[in-house]
Amino acid sequence: MAAAPITVLRPDRQTGLVSAGFFTNDYARNLLPDIRIDYVPLTAWCDSVMGDIKDPYSAETASKRFEELTRGYDYFNPSYELTPFIPYILYLRNMSRADIRLMFTAHAPGCYSMEYVLMRLLLVDGDIIIAPSESGKKTIEFLCQGLSPVALPHPIHMLPTTSRKRNGGLATLSRIDPGKLIHRQVEAMPLLKTSLKMDIAGPLRDTQTGDYHQYALLLREKLINLRLKRTVRLHDTISGDDNKSRFLSRAQALLCLSVTIEEAYPKSAIEALGLGLPVIGTRWDGLPEVVGGCGRLIDIVNDVSGGVDAAPDKIAEAIDMLMDDMPSADQCKEQAQRFSPQRIRPLYREVLAQHKAKGISSGFDDIYAGKDICAAPEGGVLCATAPLLNLSWHELFSINLDEITCIRRYWMDNKVINASAGLNLRSMLLSGTQRQLEKFLSFNAADRYEKGHNEPLGEPSGGDFYQNIYNAVKSPATQTSKQICLNRLLMDGKEALFLNGLRELNGQMTSGLTYLTIEGEILKGNYEKAYSMCIEDISFREGDHFRVRQLAKVCRIMKQPERALPTIRQWLSCYPWSVHSAEIWLDRCINAAMTGKGYKKEAKSSFNTARRLLGSSDVLDKIEKGYLF
Repeated sequence: MAAAPITVLRPDRQTGLVSAGFFTNDYARNLLPDIRIDYVPLTAWCDSVMGDIKDPYSAETASKRFEELTRGYDYFNPSYELTPFIPYILYLRNMSRADIRLMFTAHAPGCYSMEYVLMRLLLVDGDIIIAPSESGKKTIEFLCQGLSPVALPHPIHMLPTTSRKRNGGLATLSRIDPGKLIHRQVEAMPLLKTSLKMDIAGPLRDTQTGDYHQYALLLREKLINLRLKRTVRLHDTISGDDNKSRFLSRAQALLCLSVTIEEAYPKSAIEALGLGLPVIGTRWDGLPEVVGGCGRLIDIVNDVSGGVDAAPDKIAEAIDMLMDDMPSADQCKEQAQRFSPQRIRPLYREVLAQHKAKGISSGFDDIYAGKDICAAPEGGVLCATAPLLNLSWHELFSINLDEITCIRRYWMDNKVINASAGLNLRSMLLSGTQRQLEKFLSFNAADRYEKGHNEPLGEPSGGDFYQNIYNAVKSPATQTSKQICLNRLLMDGKEALFLNGLRELNGQMTSGLTYLTIEGEILKGNYEKAYSMCIEDISFREGDHFRVRQLAKVCRIMKQPERALPTIRQWLSCYPWSVHSAEIWLDRCINAAMTGKGYKKEAKSSFNTARRLLGSSDVLDKIEKGYLF
């Protein structure tokens, strides 16, 4: 007699995101019959547990409601939209002593810093954090020690085979996003030794407005200017197993590039391998584990602004090498079987059964007893990330509760969420750890496995949110995270705190610190000094885009917009169709228009180029009326 399935409760809802749709539509199916995932409507479930957003339940009432609504289930598995709620859900679980464990599937392990910091004191025996790759597991440990994640690949069913004839070309099935480096693979096409065609599929338009995404507009313009419209074709979203199979089966190989920290487990690469297609990927995060020996991997390079990229000539080289020495279809299919439901389901069941057997018996009262502690964990990169060193755990928990309220209001009104301390802090932690994560995920840094410090480097300082951010600038945190704190003060108009913090920040003059220093000179009215610093720091590489924009702004403030035009023109002559060029074409338009007589033609042509790259918007309409007519 078959063992009863492990039962999992998952509040979720349909969204326009392709990756989220997989977990809603396929994840449960691929784990049956070993694990049964029951989906319940997300917003209704939250209202049932937490009360109406206008009249929320107390924590005591909410904890009782949580216990009632999860009774009979072994695990609670939050969707990506419910991820920010995990600390509060664990708090309610612990308060009610409900007999249910957390099963947190960390689809994007590098993106959950706020959750990791709060969860570490709320997890109990039986809870489990699942990373979809070994790299994802190490990413979590790199960020925050003490969470003990488990590496379990997502179960991916193979696509149906088709007899469709291959066209000898390349395919990409992906989100249409700069982090997927689609612009770089397009730039690689003219560098190939042999002529190949390429088909790129993914969501090109906004699901609500129907307008093209900005990145899709850029790709379309790039294809026109590189004369690749007949060689590279853009397709919209391809959904359904049969349609994906037909699309992929035409190609000789899949291009699956990425430098996004959200990447941990490329589903399309496994689907392509299952059809016998080799994969060309970047040496990034979970891609090497998926590709194995069935393709080529491209090394990551650093750009001038400190970010990560891949060189078009290296992409072309990898394509040429693969075409000269293709792995067999059987090798690719064998590699794909490592991720099949038939193999992964028993692993899931075994791991979940082991954690279930531990019971829930410890840790309930630890966080509620004794004095408050520093929000920063005891090890990992987050141990030295500002402003965690200047926040207590309870302060961070309170900030998270405010964020949850903002999210629920958004669900109710479907309006843009106003910036809150929680949303700002989440963004700051993501930005403050990004550079270290990029080094870690690209496999090319000597400090890849550095775990941070053994104990928090600071003490909670109390005070309001912005005072804590200012105090964090003086803490022994990483230079990057302190710069992010300064930038938040600048963006939110806390000019006095920003200038004081800038004086406190010492260290190597990085591109980020130079940017902030120039902004400080602008605030102090030292425009000539700001102008000189901008000019001196521009090396006319693609990564200088932010400095070019800063120069354009300084010259407008000085009421000498023409002084920026030679630099803007030179940068755009080198990178007219960069992922950063649309805004600089707009800067050129505004600076030329403000210069006046003799520059109207330049302003108009620059605006037209910006419009093609940015699409339609109210902002562009106002600029057109204000400066060009």
